[in-house]
Amino acid sequence: MAEDSNTYEREAITNWLEKYGTSPITRKLMTVDKLRTNTIVKRLVDEFESGLQKQMYRFILGIDVKKGDRLFVAFGKSVHKAQWINRANEPKIILMTISGARAQKEASFFVELTKHPHIVRTYGLVDYPDDKRNEGVMLLQEYGVMGDLLEFLSTLENVSKEAVLCEMFMQIADAMTFLAYNRIVHGDLACRNVLLYHFDPNEPKNNVVKVTDFGLSRGSTVYLSVSSSATTTLNIIPYRYAAPEILVDVTSKEAYTEKSDMYSMGVLMWEAFMKDTIPWSFVHNDAEVQQRVIDGERLKQPETCSQKLWDIILSAMAQQPSYRPTFSSLKRRLTEHQVRSEMLQEICYFEGTTLLSGAQQQILNKFYGVNDQKWKLIYKSTTDGDKILDFHRCCDGKSNVLMTILSDNGYLFGGYNKFDWDSSNSHDIAYPDCDNFLFSLTNPHDIQPSKYAYIGGCDGHPVIHCKLFGPCFGYSDIRIDSIDSRHVNTIGFPHAYADTSEKGPDTFTGSPKFKIADIEIFQIVSKRLAKIKDTVT
Repeated sequence: MAEDSNTYEREAITNWLEKYGTSPITRKLMTVDKLRTNTIVKRLVDEFESGLQKQMYRFILGIDVKKGDRLFVAFGKSVHKAQWINRANEPKIILMTISGARAQKEASFFVELTKHPHIVRTYGLVDYPDDKRNEGVMLLQEYGVMGDLLEFLSTLENVSKEAVLCEMFMQIADAMTFLAYNRIVHGDLACRNVLLYHFDPNEPKNNVVKVTDFGLSRGSTVYLSVSSSATTTLNIIPYRYAAPEILVDVTSKEAYTEKSDMYSMGVLMWEAFMKDTIPWSFVHNDAEVQQRVIDGERLKQPETCSQKLWDIILSAMAQQPSYRPTFSSLKRRLTEHQVRSEMLQEICYFEGTTLLSGAQQQILNKFYGVNDQKWKLIYKSTTDGDKILDFHRCCDGKSNVLMTILSDNGYLFGGYNKFDWDSSNSHDIAYPDCDNFLFSLTNPHDIQPSKYAYIGGCDGHPVIHCKLFGPCFGYSDIRIDSIDSRHVNTIGFPHAYADTSEKGPDTFTGSPKFKIADIEIFQIVSKRLAKIKDTVT
């Protein structure tokens, strides 16, 4: 319990107070050292858990619990609201019935397996008063008031922030790591089988999701099918989420593994970005979806998903199971991505960039000579247009600009120009104290990020202006003939800039010819009066 008289989960409120120092409800000042264990809540929880254990996690319908209104029914599975009988102050519950199935584990197994913060809690199994009546397995579970993730995301006006979704993915990966450790295959991982317990569109760590309905597949080791009905949930194949090895032989139980769940996780992440669009929505026949996946075709990258996160998602949907990560590895990669993204937001010197990491922004500022220099994006080829005219429209008359090029083979390089760009078909005079430079951030030679200073010399113009060309440094050190990703551009380096790496025209991309995947050009927000000494070469 906190100073505002409200009860919180200790780790969550501690993290909040360390960051904000105020109550999340009253907004008054509040400190961690004043937090106290809520003995009343703790006593109630202990009494509840003790009561479950005394009943061996077995309950009788109509005696211990009663069935309420139906919430959901499909594919041999139904969910009803439920109420405790003769119990007060107990958590809200639902009753899930799995038709045509029998539990292969003791009730205590289900209870212990769900004592994970991101797995929907199961309190036990429910039987009919007449033990001869067999309508399948009935599970007594906690009630997810906010419903499933798929339904909730579909109600939002806009797609949730990547950081919010990534936090949810990490929680799901954590739950799946726990299931995999206990040799449990989910078999039907999708947004509809993830329940939402708290949503915060602005603070990722305040979101809470939990995985549900694990083991409801043909490869289940948790349930045993006792029905020949084709609509029994254990016999249903989720074609639009299933891994290629499952679709090759839909009768095989051996194909259901942690790696097949990982493929479904990839589809789940795609689905979260797409809100209410089902996988392969443009394909109406499940058999065609099945063949497309077997042939190696994959879902397309959502517009709001960053390339770095999409690379992680694609690895989850790799054709060969051995190429997919484990869930523990996926969680680690997602965490690293989230941390890098947070650092980029906190250290964002290049406003609007999608190409530069926080560390790369700091490197470019060191090359320029001002560690905390701010830049604004004035041109990006993938959004402002990939024609030469688009470049001149956005950049002509702009000085003190820095250009970053992403080549089609994935290397980052570019240059800084202190002069105004224009379309005059001329060149700038070679000033002895010219600050222009070229740079390489990533390259095929494993050379560390490097700066190549302007040195002038024969044909040593810092930049060339031409309405028929894009940005051109030196006479042909870097010459952009076409920004269109289909056409080839030229590197004649070195001419006017020093080749300290001694790789010549192969320095930046491994070849004198290159195609452009994207260009970002930034202008200084406000030029500093004094530049620090350039210490990076």
